[in-house]
Amino acid sequence: MIERMRKLLVMGPENRKEEFLARLQSAGVVQVEPYRGAALPVDGRHVVPLKADLALSAYRTLQRYQKQAHKEGTALPAGSCGLTPQQIIDELPQLEDRIRILRDKIQQLSNKRESIEPWGDFDLATLDTIRKQGRLAIQFWEVAHAYADNLVIDGALAVMEVTVDPERRYFLSFSARPLQLADCLEIRYDEDYRTLTGRIDTLKKDFADTTARIYAMIGSIDAVFRHYLHELDLFHYGTAAWGTVKLLDDAVFVLQAWCPAHAEKELATITAEFPIQVEEIAPDEGERVPTFMANEGVRALGEDLVRIYDTPAYRDWDPSAWIFFSFLVFYSMIFGDAGYALTLIALLLWVKHKVKSPAPGLSRFLNLSLALSGGALVYGLLTGGFYGFSGDNPLFGWVVRLALINTDIRQPGVLGNMMTISIVLGLIHITVSLLLKSFRSILSLRDIAGAIPNLAWIPGIWAFYAWVTLKETDPATAALGLNIFYGAVGIVFLTSAASLNPLRILFRGFLGVYNGVQFFADILSYLRIFALGLSGALIAQNFNMLAMMVWDAGPLFFTIIPATLIFVAGHALNIALCIMGGVIHGLRLNFLEWYRWCFDGGGRPFKAFKSLLTERT
Repeated sequence: MIERMRKLLVMGPENRKEEFLARLQSAGVVQVEPYRGAALPVDGRHVVPLKADLALSAYRTLQRYQKQAHKEGTALPAGSCGLTPQQIIDELPQLEDRIRILRDKIQQLSNKRESIEPWGDFDLATLDTIRKQGRLAIQFWEVAHAYADNLVIDGALAVMEVTVDPERRYFLSFSARPLQLADCLEIRYDEDYRTLTGRIDTLKKDFADTTARIYAMIGSIDAVFRHYLHELDLFHYGTAAWGTVKLLDDAVFVLQAWCPAHAEKELATITAEFPIQVEEIAPDEGERVPTFMANEGVRALGEDLVRIYDTPAYRDWDPSAWIFFSFLVFYSMIFGDAGYALTLIALLLWVKHKVKSPAPGLSRFLNLSLALSGGALVYGLLTGGFYGFSGDNPLFGWVVRLALINTDIRQPGVLGNMMTISIVLGLIHITVSLLLKSFRSILSLRDIAGAIPNLAWIPGIWAFYAWVTLKETDPATAALGLNIFYGAVGIVFLTSAASLNPLRILFRGFLGVYNGVQFFADILSYLRIFALGLSGALIAQNFNMLAMMVWDAGPLFFTIIPATLIFVAGHALNIALCIMGGVIHGLRLNFLEWYRWCFDGGGRPFKAFKSLLTERT
């Protein structure tokens, strides 16, 4: 249900504004609308969400390190780290920067150490002593194997080969003065392996200490999140105060607010605590009224589906219940397998058992999933779909044999019947849409003329369908249907303009009649229900066939495992495909084919001025 919304002008003494706004935020019953005109002065205080953004960034950083610790198997300290949330928010970026710097330094030194590894663990200081005391030039060289055999080293007192790898030779040269060797690369080192290893170990210890410091902060992650909500509340409070108008030399404040019907009494109680005057005002021209949807039970499940696509306009009728039931039917027919549905129901019940106190959103999702799986179970039993098994299956063949609806397209007439069911379902669905649109035009918008074309299309589309299906078998009835269709089109042409102006009648009438093409396309789109349901059943049968082919290919000892894997993996994949098809196309038929004829959309959701911290607590 979309609740009635009132726009209010709230006035009171400036010296009580802060107290009143705090009380209003605590109650969370209205949406504050800041004044954006230029004619009147506003509070205009400086408001930025920087502190809230920093707190959120710190919280997400702690979440990331929390996942990292769990992945590493690191035990996290229990309880608070002893720092205030603000201290954590201030220190955490510095720790993150230090970790990045240490990681880069460790990587650089590790690469440098890796380049020294072919030379072994030598002491650079000892070599320098030998150089000085022996007045020698000691040089490190690398040479590719292609040049090593023809290498000529003139002036060397001694040459020592250190190691060889598949690509290069590594050797030392001792000479009275530095050599220049063609085709060789001289390597110069300012640190030896042992020194680099010591530096890397020191950096790794610093890295571990810094990471441990962050891990210790994870014990305060909830406090950081509450601090984020607190800062966000302050920002929202400041934004609400920023848009209040000041009058009479700043002695009086004025604010605009939207109040849904269910909150009117509570708002009256709050305003009675202050010297506040409240007056209802008309919305500005072209202003979008916020939409507040209040639903429970099945309607609440449908509301979650509605919000996936769009928020209804304030003058729309709430489509939540219609969306839920039609989506349930479409999903069940597309999914269409009782065995798959039972598997999902068992999985969902296990999740509900494991999650003791789910969040409201998760609870509604689980309930919606159970409802959809239950619908698929009923439809699967009606059509005999059970893991793609045939009627001669020794375990579940009885389910197939008890089917009331024949979906075996190999039998004569079944394919046509299933297509007819899909088309008729589409006709019913769009008829409901046109009826809702017409009733809303008459009852809510007081626009009787606007309802006539929509009402005329209802017999028009059914009559056209009768003509298409009966023109071969019952020409007389088909001719009557065609005449009704022509009459409906004529009414649509003459009434679409809702005017006596000939030009408007011609132009708007043509557009109204052109909707017939859209009706034709939309109704044919419902064939996807049958096509997707059929594809899921055929894929299930094919996986069964593949599993049985492997099962019968050799001794059971060798074939049972691969056959079972094919069966399980194949049906798991098909279940995922059936879920995707049911969700995507079940919603598509509502959001595109159905919404087109009865739903304006484009609404803006009601956003209460409320304390997020208090709500979470």
